[in-house]
Amino acid sequence: MADIELFILAGGKSSRMGRDKASLPFGGEAMLERIVQRLQEAFPRLTVVKAKGQRLPETGAQILEDDMPERGPMGGLYTALKHLERPKCLIVSCDVPFVSAAFLSHLAELPLAGDAIVPVWEGRLQPLQAVYARSILAGVEARIHSGRLQMMDLLKHQAIRVIGDEDILPFAPSGRTFMNVNTPEAYEEALGILV
Repeated sequence: MADIELFILAGGKSSRMGRDKASLPFGGEAMLERIVQRLQEAFPRLTVVKAKGQRLPETGAQILEDDMPERGPMGGLYTALKHLERPKCLIVSCDVPFVSAAFLSHLAELPLAGDAIVPVWEGRLQPLQAVYARSILAGVEARIHSGRLQMMDLLKHQAIRVIGDEDILPFAPSGRTFMNVNTPEAYEEALGILV
């Protein structure tokens, strides 16, 4: 893990949820606390990217304020890449309560020849559990300045390595590592799985 840093993106508006996802109670702790706890042993260089003025649960993780506020995950990725001290970073959203440290460790160790390594689960790219090289920064910045903030648009125009079930299932057999909690309904479903 010497060549990678992990960034958890926590600065989103949580508009579909209606309240801050990082602070949602989950299994006796806040969602962000749970995710940091699950990942910090495997990734000692772990940083949380937050919105300006956002109050986060105490996790002990290093905190960065978003350099590109109001730009969604693209702004968080930009901030991570701007502050990156290693050749590559692993990006994770703050709303994946069942995130698999084993899978992310495997993902982090895969050779990176292009700009990113992005998993595909159930036919969909997963850009918020993906590895990005510093080389993608210019593409991210250009899209932000032109107002193109969709992560999928970014990936269409970069050299990416896509990985599938053969790299996912041995480490995250249920695929729940990709289950994100974006809505009250998804939150209730995740709480039901926790029980």
